[in-house]
Amino acid sequence: MALLFFLGILVAAFAGFAVLMAILSALFWLILLPFRLAFFVVKLAGLAVVGAVGLAVVLVAAVLGVVGLALAVFVPLLPLALVAGGIWLLIRANRRPVVT
Repeated sequence: MALLFFLGILVAAFAGFAVLMAILSALFWLILLPFRLAFFVVKLAGLAVVGAVGLAVVLVAAVLGVVGLALAVFVPLLPLALVAGGIWLLIRANRRPVVT
């Protein structure tokens, strides 16, 4: 009988301790809530800045990629364009004026 009483007291003590810890945890969480919210706002602002900078970097990289691709495609065609332009100038220079 004494053993059951002792076990009942022990269980009640643990239950009371658990309730006390839950209350203290809730109070601690409520005390820290304004600081957590402030940290969240600062973190959100930082993420916005990092996102904007990241977006700018991605856009600049995309523009440089497009320009690089255009240069890679059109620069090898420059000698061909120069030869074609020279031939066009030679043909044009050989035309005789129309006599009326």
